[in-house]
Amino acid sequence: MSLRLEALRSIFLDDLPPLILDDPLVSCDPQRRSQILGILDSHSESGQVIYLTCHDWPELERYPCLELG
Repeated sequence: MSLRLEALRSIFLDDLPPLILDDPLVSCDPQRRSQILGILDSHSESGQVIYLTCHDWPELERYPCLELG
């Protein structure tokens, strides 16, 4: 995830496009889910994250930027 975000930052220097993710955590264990969510939380400060999921992971509660709606 970090490598993909860095590739976006190097291609789009001034204006990041929205990052659209379709259930990226479905095959992750809880530790990896927490790490990926932390990376997405950091990215949300400079770019928009659109996170699509049908799961209510407990880790999501710690990240208001990824609030389910």
